Amino acid sequence: MIFSLVILFGVIVVVVVVVAVIVGVGGGSKQ
Repeated sequence: MIFSLVILFGVIVVVVVVVAVIVGVGGGSKQ
């Protein structure tokens, strides 16, 4: 159960980072 939560948390972190990078590249004026 805990291991599954760790994997889920890791996936969420990766998705957030990817979205942040895309938003940062797409809207350079946004900080």
